[in-house]
Amino acid sequence: MKRKNNIRCILTATMGTLLLMSSCKDSYPGLDYQPNPDEVPSNNEDLPVEKTPIKLYTNNPGFFSLTTRGTGAFDPTDNSKKYLNSVFHVFAFRVGTGDDGTGGQGPIANTVNLQYSAYSDNQGFRDNTNEFCLLDGHDYALGMPYRFIPDDNVGSMGGLTPVDEGEYYYSGTYQDVGYTFFGYHIDDFQPVLGVNAFRSSSEIYYDVDLDGCRDIMVGYAEPLKAEDFKEGGTYWEEVKALELSDEEIERILSMHGGYSSFAGHRHIDPILRLKHQLARFKFQAYPGDISANQVCIDSISITGPVKGKLVVAGRKHGHCSFEPYTDVVDECWLSEATDDGSPFPKRLREEGYVVHWEEGMENIPAMSRPMTQIGSSLLMASAKSYKMNLYYSFTRANGEKDRFKAIYTINPPKNDNLSVDPATGERKFMPGVLYNIKIAVYGLQEIKVSAQVDGWLDGGIIGIDPDQEPDYQDPDAQEANNP
Repeated sequence: MKRKNNIRCILTATMGTLLLMSSCKDSYPGLDYQPNPDEVPSNNEDLPVEKTPIKLYTNNPGFFSLTTRGTGAFDPTDNSKKYLNSVFHVFAFRVGTGDDGTGGQGPIANTVNLQYSAYSDNQGFRDNTNEFCLLDGHDYALGMPYRFIPDDNVGSMGGLTPVDEGEYYYSGTYQDVGYTFFGYHIDDFQPVLGVNAFRSSSEIYYDVDLDGCRDIMVGYAEPLKAEDFKEGGTYWEEVKALELSDEEIERILSMHGGYSSFAGHRHIDPILRLKHQLARFKFQAYPGDISANQVCIDSISITGPVKGKLVVAGRKHGHCSFEPYTDVVDECWLSEATDDGSPFPKRLREEGYVVHWEEGMENIPAMSRPMTQIGSSLLMASAKSYKMNLYYSFTRANGEKDRFKAIYTINPPKNDNLSVDPATGERKFMPGVLYNIKIAVYGLQEIKVSAQVDGWLDGGIIGIDPDQEPDYQDPDAQEANNP
């Protein structure tokens, strides 16, 4: 079954600024999925209940910004091949009931144990009847790998298909037991069981390394609720096309919000809602005055957490998350984007970046002058603040070159409703947001920097202090283009 997309704009407020007043009015497309009534299968197309295939859908790839190393973060305008080549892993376990998820369900009274596997023989925890596990990978450390189903119309993508082109089915033994689905994308991160991948009875998680290039996403299928089957709900088209009775809907909902053989036989398929777990930074340089022609930006980095705990599955709906380890920090270097899919070089191009002043620019506001995009982008774990390190050189009239390093503190703004951690109420740079860092270049004057939200979430006005000095300048910094 193909799902038809209904595009809408998600509007939100601004994030952090360094030095200059700026605003953002762009938006990033989100998508809702509504089945196409012309393509909803009828009952005579159903398979026998004991062989009900698992069909998966997810947010359209245009909604989120995936990263595969060597290609940078995906944008909606990127080539669809990037989406089709990206791998998502999927776990599905019986829904645990009760506040802590330790309760049974239907004919099964015992606690869900995530060590059991439907498709891996590791450690002898094989689950042939799906008492605990419905779907995981042949690799015990990973969920089942999926890719997007190719489609000539990128805007209508959303279906997932197993990488091995196999077919996987709901439980034939427990047809009235609900399962919860989890999905995640970990880029090129390689989980090794017992080293950086851990599968306990209650959760599966990874200790993920971050390098500024790796994009981490995780999410789950929302639990089924009565509103989903009413007019305008997620599965209203299936209700109409298959003429589902109130009794059938009640039976589906009796499985604690989970997806089951009974539901799947009626084409009630899980839709994975994946979300970014990192903040994204892009860098733009503008000429400040005529002396900008003598300045070359050699390297840029941000210091922040470089490791975190990624929970990819648990006993209950929504038991997935990412939490950075705040005591493990390092510099993450802005890289050059590559066109051939080769690994990120973790550095900018050899010649660096020079923004050129032209006659007449003095009559144009600095941030309205022609912009130069510096490198690709950086993906950082959420934090209250970061240190931004800017390495640059100045060429004198005699050709001699002096190298410098400036360190700036980046803080989230105080005038928006988005830079707040809902769990703690603290102001932070939040995941899933793109920050534009704008750099005004003035020769050997202070290099002024500002930031604004752009692309992923819509922003507003940001307040700044134009007289802020860099925290530190090191005239002897020689590692500018060789981190």
